[in-house]
Formats: sequence, structure tokens, C-alpha cells
Amino acid sequence: MEFNREEYFKAVFDALKILVNKEIILPKPGEQERYPLATVDLSENLNILINRKGHIDKNKLTYIMNSKILGQMIRLDM
Repeated sequence: MEFNREEYFKAVFDALKILVNKEIILPKPGEQERYPLATVDLSENLNILINRKGHIDKNKLTYIMNSKILGQMIRLDM
């Protein structure tokens, strides 16, 4: 059976994700924090990276969700 990247991405994207740690501490300007995520239906290793390492405005937050298999899945700059 051939690996279908698009179908797997959709399955991981749609899966319920739960923070392994019950507390999130937003990073200080110039720093970053990484938190593991667990999926209910899949055995995928995910994590969310939250950073404030902006070159122009270090107060802006970036959220990046990474998959061990797929790599970077989502990036949200705020």
C-alpha cells in the first residue's frame, strides 16, 4: 500500500490533539517554548513550537505545529 501524504495530512489535521503538559508558558521576547501534543486516534508524534524570535517585532508570537512524519504542518503568525 502506497503512502498518501495528502490523506495522512488530512487525518492528522482533523485528529483531536491534546496537550501533554497541562500548562503553557508563553515565551519571553527572543525565546521559544516547545510542547508535545498527543493524538487520540493516531500514533503520531506532534509538537507545537511557540516563539517570539521575530527580527522586527520580538513581541509577535509564532505558533508552529510539527509532525514527526510530515514535518511542519501549520504556521500561525500573530
